[in-house]
Amino acid sequence: MIRWKDLSPALKTIIATALVILFVPVARKINDMSLHRNAEFTQGEIVELTEKQHQERFYYGAKVVYVYSVNGVKYTGSGDRAMNTDRIGDPIAIVYNKAKPAKSKPCREYKYSQNCPEVRR
Repeated sequence: MIRWKDLSPALKTIIATALVILFVPVARKINDMSLHRNAEFTQGEIVELTEKQHQERFYYGAKVVYVYSVNGVKYTGSGDRAMNTDRIGDPIAIVYNKAKPAKSKPCREYKYSQNCPEVRR
């Protein structure tokens, strides 16, 4: 049997990287399942818009930052920006995890967005 301590550092790095690559989608799926099981909806307000960032060879998408309240507690979240329609101060429909209200996303990014309420202007 091959023991971990007998593996070369390069092979250990490859194995560790593969495990991380496999774990990230599983963790996202678990987070999405938890959000779906505990979904609550509210309306937030857009407070910041970021532009697409360029760093070395990669582009990072433009984001929208929003605030929302649950039981009198304010939370901040972010999501992908709708480039031509989002404005600071606009309302935005939010889905959040009622067990962990700090976990949220814009309804437009929610897999079951047909359940999201209309935004009141």
